[in-house]
Amino acid sequence: MLRMVLVKYCSLIQQAMTIPGLGIEYIQEEEEWDGVNLIVGVDKCIYWPPSDANRVLKFDHETQQLPSLVGDDLSEGYFKWQNGALGTDGVIYCIPSAESQVLAIDPFKELSMALHNNFRQHPQDLGRLFVKDEQECDGETFYKSAVRKFGVEKVFQVIEECAPLDAEWADTHDSNALPLFMVAASCENSAVSVIYHLLRRNVHALLVNVRRQN
Repeated sequence: MLRMVLVKYCSLIQQAMTIPGLGIEYIQEEEEWDGVNLIVGVDKCIYWPPSDANRVLKFDHETQQLPSLVGDDLSEGYFKWQNGALGTDGVIYCIPSAESQVLAIDPFKELSMALHNNFRQHPQDLGRLFVKDEQECDGETFYKSAVRKFGVEKVFQVIEECAPLDAEWADTHDSNALPLFMVAASCENSAVSVIYHLLRRNVHALLVNVRRQN
C-alpha cells in the first residue's frame, strides 16, 4: 500500500528537490523505494530520517502538497540517522548511525507548537483554528486537518492548553470582548464541537456574569 502511494505521487516528491537545503539524498528512484528508510507517522504522513540532510522531510500524501522540512536544524553530516520506527506513544524513533543519540520525531508536538504559536500571534482569530489552508487540495481548516490526523481527543487536549479561560481573556482584552465560545461561533467554518467545548469549560463563570447583570 505504501509503495503504491509513493508511486502515485512520484512527480510531486521529485519536485521537493527544488526546496533549498533539502538535499538530494531524500529523493529515491521509483525502483529503489522497496526498503527505503521511511516511516509512516501516527498522523499518516511519511517521514524520512535526516541521513545527510540537516532536517527531517515530511510528506502528507492526503493533501497533495509538496514535501516540507520539519523540526530543528540537526547540523551537517553524513549517515546521521538512516532507520526508524513508530513507537506506541506516537513518536518516531530514529536509530543513530553516525550520530550518538536517538532522534525523536514527534508529530503531535509539532501540532502543539504550531497551535501555541498561532494563539499567540492570532488570538482574535482563535489561533486561526478555522482558517482554510488554500494550498491544500480540499481547503481543510487547521482544526479539521488536526482532527483527521490525531483525533478529536488529542486536538481538544492542545486547545485546552492554548485557549485562555474567559476570565484571563477578559483581563487581556477590552471589557466588551466576546467570550471565547462566541468568538469561535463567529468564525467562518467553525466547528460546533469547539464552540460547545469552550462554552462548557466556562459555563460557571458565564452564569455568574449573567446573575450580576440581572
